[in-house]
Amino acid sequence: MKLQNIRKIRQHIEDKVEEYHDNGGKGHIKLDISSEILNQIMFYSDNYGAKQLAVSEDCFKALDLEGLSWDGVNVKGVDFSDTKGVHINPQTVWDKDLSNSILKDVDIIGDLKGVWIEGTDFTDSHGAVIYLEDIEQFLKLTKRGTNFRSAEVIIQYDEVLNSINNAFSNVMIKKKTKDKNN
Repeated sequence: MKLQNIRKIRQHIEDKVEEYHDNGGKGHIKLDISSEILNQIMFYSDNYGAKQLAVSEDCFKALDLEGLSWDGVNVKGVDFSDTKGVHINPQTVWDKDLSNSILKDVDIIGDLKGVWIEGTDFTDSHGAVIYLEDIEQFLKLTKRGTNFRSAEVIIQYDEVLNSINNAFSNVMIKKKTKDKNN
């Protein structure tokens, strides 16, 4: 499809969404178009090869996004609250970067190993399983604004044991002995 036509369709959808909201419309609008065309409408490629959202946040949140591919899309800092039909594989988004995103209502369909999650809010997301190297990494991410609510966080067991052992290494524990007089 020609770029000029895609721009006209984007503007038409934007206008329809605005009209829908002005008339009290609620819920998500399902467009009866192919996933391929939906991807062309919703995204454009920037000079670095990343796909960027090409519609307003109001438009983005008003549509049922089922079938939309997020492969190669820059989702850093995107607020997915109140969206419908968003399924993201963190391994295939642009630069494996979910940092500073709000993933409410998002289905996470891949693992998060090696993915940037600093400042990400996982509250009310589905399927997020996060493997961390140690408790210090968890604390560092929490301090930097990552909200793990609704995510399953797995900290490598050996590292946790090592952290506990190190914490107690300078503490002398006395064994209780039986007093012969009792």
